[in-house]
Amino acid sequence: MTTAEKYVTAAYLVVLAVVLLYVVVYAFKLARLEREVSRLARLAAERRVPDEAPKVKPAEPARTVN
Repeated sequence: MTTAEKYVTAAYLVVLAVVLLYVVVYAFKLARLEREVSRLARLAAERRVPDEAPKVKPAEPARTVN
């Protein structure tokens, strides 16, 4: 194996390691966000009064500029 081949192999390994690290960090962030969203959904469900339907204000029609 020549010196150039060793450098190319090392470069590929470094890029692979960086991509793998990025995927692992992204997976941890995604898991944390999923936990937070489920926690917030649970808190919102606990705060909602079961007898009442959610009150939603109807959207106003869009205004056109002439």
